[in-house]
Amino acid sequence: MARASNIISMRSVGLRFPDGPEVFFDLNWDVVRGSFVFLTGKSGSGKTSLLRMLYLACKPTGGRLSVFDQDVASIRAEDVPFFRRQVGFIFQNFCLLPHLSALENVMLPLCIRGVPEDTAHRKAMDLLDWVELADESDRLPCALSGGQQQRVAVVRAVVAQPKILLADEPTGNIDDRMAVKLLYLFEEIQKAGVTIILATHNRHLAQEFGHTEVLLQDKKAVLVRG
Repeated sequence: MARASNIISMRSVGLRFPDGPEVFFDLNWDVVRGSFVFLTGKSGSGKTSLLRMLYLACKPTGGRLSVFDQDVASIRAEDVPFFRRQVGFIFQNFCLLPHLSALENVMLPLCIRGVPEDTAHRKAMDLLDWVELADESDRLPCALSGGQQQRVAVVRAVVAQPKILLADEPTGNIDDRMAVKLLYLFEEIQKAGVTIILATHNRHLAQEFGHTEVLLQDKKAVLVRG
């Protein structure tokens, strides 16, 4: 069983897609509850695949992965939606609902949890204001730029304060000033106890903020800092 201080534990974890190459093998890595980890590595190193595995979009093909002290191999398909309520995911391709406004997209995770509409509205607007999109809150995703959609996707993932936040290149489509502002937002929610794993190819950004860095290289995880 994973230690109480670890929210994620991997033992000899491997992943291979059907009829495809091995993505990684023999991952041995513990993620401490409430920590902030930069997951770095070159394009194609498996960062997105690892995040998707932690989100139960796929399961390991080898070894043992525990999340919330539970072996993911034992989680039934019908229980996956309940598992995901504890995990925020910032997708590279945003995955915003096209028929909902920016505000409605951000409010949605709160509404699913039964948060009163006025409270959900206030929390969503506060975060949209943080990322400088309060004036665009009524716009549909198709009326927003790629960078604006990414910022909406970020605040939608954090608004319900998940236990784990998985962020896949969340600063890839925005300028340096806003990227730094988003990192400060992540640090604030980490202080509230959220565990963050942020995948990026930008090692300079990871080094600038100084949190733990784990490098995916040669299909293994290497602790660089922390």
